[in-house]
Amino acid sequence: MGPHLVKRRRELLRVWRGNLELNFKPMADSAPVERGMTIGQLARSVGVADSTIRFYERSGLLRPTGRTAGNYRSYGPDAGDRLIFIRAAQAAGFELSDIKSMLAFQDGRVAPCAEVRSLVTSRLKGVRGQLRKLRHVERVLVQFERACEQRPRRRGCPVLETLSPPSSRRVRR
Repeated sequence: MGPHLVKRRRELLRVWRGNLELNFKPMADSAPVERGMTIGQLARSVGVADSTIRFYERSGLLRPTGRTAGNYRSYGPDAGDRLIFIRAAQAAGFELSDIKSMLAFQDGRVAPCAEVRSLVTSRLKGVRGQLRKLRHVERVLVQFERACEQRPRRRGCPVLETLSPPSSRRVRR
């Protein structure tokens, strides 16, 4: 693996470490093969499972550059950078379809900032919607917790009574 990959990985991790929780494992020393890295070497260099790389291939996010003499997948030096980009984008909350679009933009010669901004805005809108739902769930759970604390133990469970349809509610005394 080239020193540029190690340096790039460290830069990305430094940028994201303060903002996002990435689960990259420490990089293993792996010697490059004739035409690049094997799937195992690539996986170890970035800290992901081989199956993750295969999944990204099936999803169209990553492509091997060729095959070794033993018919193993071979990846070029840019594959590590691409994997780091994919993992960082996932950690930022982007979906694979968004990442695929961003990689297509990145692979082009023009930097389509407006399109990428649209993806960011769309994802942010989705995250804010999820946060609204989670805040509602939090309020309901807090109410349930209070109801449980205020109800004497010999009576029925207020949570079960609240969640049950009116026809099946049992009143215990």
